[in-house]
Amino acid sequence: MVLIVNTSNTAKVMPGGAESLRSLIIVTFMLAVFISLFAIGTADKVQSDGGSNLFRQLTWLAIGAVAFFRCFSFGRYVKIDLQLSSGLLVALFLLGYCLLSFLWSSIPDVSLKRSILFGLMVFLCFAAFGKKSQNPVSFIQVMAWPLGVLLILSFVFTAAIPSVAITSIGWRGVTSFKNEFGQLCAISLLVFSFSVFEVRKYHKAMLLMAMLSLLGLLLSQSSTCAVAVIAGLLCSLGLLATRYLLRRRSGSALMLGLVIAACVAALVLLLAGVLGGGDIREQFFQLLGKSSTLTGRTKLWSLILDNTRLHNPWLGGGYGGFWNGLGSPSSYTAYRFPAGYVGQAHNGYLDIFNDLGYVGLGLLVLVLLVYGWHIFRHYQSGRPEFYFHLAFFIYIILENYAESTFFRLVGFLNIVFFASLARVAVSEWVGFDDKKQA
Repeated sequence: MVLIVNTSNTAKVMPGGAESLRSLIIVTFMLAVFISLFAIGTADKVQSDGGSNLFRQLTWLAIGAVAFFRCFSFGRYVKIDLQLSSGLLVALFLLGYCLLSFLWSSIPDVSLKRSILFGLMVFLCFAAFGKKSQNPVSFIQVMAWPLGVLLILSFVFTAAIPSVAITSIGWRGVTSFKNEFGQLCAISLLVFSFSVFEVRKYHKAMLLMAMLSLLGLLLSQSSTCAVAVIAGLLCSLGLLATRYLLRRRSGSALMLGLVIAACVAALVLLLAGVLGGGDIREQFFQLLGKSSTLTGRTKLWSLILDNTRLHNPWLGGGYGGFWNGLGSPSSYTAYRFPAGYVGQAHNGYLDIFNDLGYVGLGLLVLVLLVYGWHIFRHYQSGRPEFYFHLAFFIYIILENYAESTFFRLVGFLNIVFFASLARVAVSEWVGFDDKKQA
């Protein structure tokens, strides 16, 4: 048997050969999105704990098998349908480093298991959106189905059993906790907002779902998600408006870049206390519904940073080897933090430093640079999907300042992150026929 690796990026995907929403790999991806959030009956169990539940592990093994056989065809020749791209290469490099980290992990078996689970998730994303042929016509439509079902189920479940779905700190719907419900509503708001422009035949229904998403986001009381998604929407819609008004693509892109750079610089200086006095900084956090300590997060961060002295700061303590329940390396933090065991650092950048060290942070920067470059590479398309990926890119960078979702195994936002990366990394998107949607 001969192995043939098809690495050409010049093949074009015609609309007639697009992947159907009913295809096995797309349905499998939708299922993965659904089970990453659906948590009725799991009480306050944190779903980002590494997939310790045996049922979830077996489910992901089945999902990984579907993704594998969807990208490989066996016969006289073995053909690989994944499109070689910088997005795929950096993802494989990251996975290799995560897998290698079990060699120096304090809990090597956990790091090895979680690296495999992480790899299955990444492979599913590229199998669904990163192939040379038969990629979906619309990323937004694929995301809309599971998110729409989860959103509607959350409101129905809340109406039926409010004592379970509503907590003292916010709504959680059918998810594990209120921050997950906030993440569901934030991404749903992006998906359905841009669906209004893409799925014109059902634009009223999409607008209604967007409003429902906004309502859920407010009820979740997840201020981090709210601020991050509003920033993403404003930047994307600002680009859309300036592009329309100026009729000059380069000019509007430059303007957006300058605005984003200025906002990020002002935010960093404000959080560092350089810009404005203490009163201004405190008022800013009060606007977010938090104290200047971000509801105790800064105390947690200092404890975790103190704990990093126990491992190599360049290599980290091993992928996923820190937050593994009481008795794991995180016990040092849990016993000293007033809220007890929290399951994450509530800062994606700090968690990566803790697990993968400075090398891991460097890989994150590399992934984000490749991701951002591919997004702007599709700027000329002018499709609503481009604005979704741009808004999500801004959202995920801001959201990880107070939450931890980067490289978090089979967590919801991690799935969306790598699916979006796989989508924008392909050489071209399938043509979208607006007339058929009108």
